[in-house]
Amino acid sequence: MSTTVIQRVAGFLFFIDVLLMTVLALKPMHIEGDITHVDKFLHFFAYFVLAGLAFLYARRFKPFLNWCFALLVYGGVIEYLQSFMPGRYMSFADFIANACGIAAMILLARMYQAKKSRLAQAA
Repeated sequence: MSTTVIQRVAGFLFFIDVLLMTVLALKPMHIEGDITHVDKFLHFFAYFVLAGLAFLYARRFKPFLNWCFALLVYGGVIEYLQSFMPGRYMSFADFIANACGIAAMILLARMYQAKKSRLAQAA
């Protein structure tokens, strides 16, 4: 599959994912029971995937970091807006889980690029 096709698919999936996450995050919710730990993992994973799609879309590290910053701001705005939704609340811990997912993907992308650079130099 060509790089352009991968980039377009990643961009499409990124924006669909953001739209879906926005709808789900701002939907009133009433859950019984304690989901604290599962919730943090879901936040981490959701933003890890979003950052991964941003990496595939951006194809270069600096634009990827810009997308990651935008995701961090988006996560903060969503957390703030949740304070106005019935059954929802703003959670700094959720924001930190989002940031950790983004940071993990930044580290993974950096390691991938370093390895790719070493392979290119060896060839």
